[in-house]
Amino acid sequence: MRRLRAARDRGAVTALVAILLSTGVIVGMLALVVDVGSMMWERRQLQNGADAASLALAQDCATRRDTCDPATPGLKQLANANAADGFGGIQRVCAVGTFVGGDRFTGCTATTGALTDCLPAPAAAGPYVEVRTRTSTNSADTGTVLKPFFAQVLGWNGATVSACSRVGWSGAHPSTVLPVVQSQCA
Repeated sequence: MRRLRAARDRGAVTALVAILLSTGVIVGMLALVVDVGSMMWERRQLQNGADAASLALAQDCATRRDTCDPATPGLKQLANANAADGFGGIQRVCAVGTFVGGDRFTGCTATTGALTDCLPAPAAAGPYVEVRTRTSTNSADTGTVLKPFFAQVLGWNGATVSACSRVGWSGAHPSTVLPVVQSQCA
């Protein structure tokens, strides 16, 4: 009795896998797991780069250094150093408030509510700097679309991933800076 039952079940897994492959379910699951996972990994790296660049820039601006400049080459180096592929593009650097070197910055735009935006600024915010980063797929920072591995089969061509970091400081003790980062989830 036992042998007869085992013989009837043989090949059942092969039939199920063939059905799932033909309907695209396995490819869709691979696309979801691998491609969305790689986008989230890229965003985490971009967030680390934005955090590092904004903390360094805020420290320079809070301590009234001459290096408080949005065009500082070190900001791009910090963004690149935090990306596993070495390509982290800085999309925009802006600042709000009155501080030494503040005239070199453009004003920050309002948030749109997207996950990649910075949180809305508090009503009584002191001076702050914002660094927005985005995907960069080459050293010239001309390619910004993160290409998917499996979702191309389903017709999806990729997306631009971005992150934002804002660092503020008070003017009471400009020579002492304590960098503190708070995530949106906290």
